[in-house]
Amino acid sequence: MIYSTCVPVAESGVMAMRDAIAYALTVSEYAEARLDYLDDLADIHTLLELLPQEYTRNKIVFTIRTKTDGGRFAGREEDRLKALMGVARHNPFLIDVELDALADNPTFVSYLKDSGASLLVSWHDLDRTPDSSVLTGLLEQMSAYSDRLKIACAAKSVDDAIRMLELYRWLADHNMQETHSLISFAMGDMGRFTRLLCMHLGSPYTYASLGTVVAPGQFAINDVCRIGRLVRERQESPLS
Repeated sequence: MIYSTCVPVAESGVMAMRDAIAYALTVSEYAEARLDYLDDLADIHTLLELLPQEYTRNKIVFTIRTKTDGGRFAGREEDRLKALMGVARHNPFLIDVELDALADNPTFVSYLKDSGASLLVSWHDLDRTPDSSVLTGLLEQMSAYSDRLKIACAAKSVDDAIRMLELYRWLADHNMQETHSLISFAMGDMGRFTRLLCMHLGSPYTYASLGTVVAPGQFAINDVCRIGRLVRERQESPLS
């Protein structure tokens, strides 16, 4: 197995964001454009015009994360959704939108569907990991909007972290493993190991830091690549 990674890029200026994305994609399969770090939402249009379409449509996950979900955006929700609609018009690889935003804004959901944008539905809990029944209930709700799902919770114990990995079993038990893509891991030091094990259970990639850590527990991209090489070498030359 060769680990696939997605590097979050968090820059305040348009040119710095463009250049950082370009560099990230030389060392990672994907980049996450954290648009909430830009100085002004109006800069998003300029950024999208500057980025090569090959990157936008095949390699970049776009999101505007609110403070509630660990981001920096503190403006009006209607402005955030309008900016995401503008991103959708560029046919991006993925737009990451939180479950609550989708549930509260049916007109926004209809626009995304009509645009044909590929949607990654996400849910975060920065304080705790809910019970398994709550987590699986969330996955059911999320799957109503997209077949690409992401759920991340803060782990206070190893048991918390394992519950996040058990969501892959739930997906398989409900015959959704072939039709849905799930990214599920635990945040924080207690959950760091899940950021690697999730890929053995079906996650398409893991988030890794290029320098600035934007979520607790992220590995540096170099460390993920080193571990991935060790795993691959062992698979190619198994112990006798």
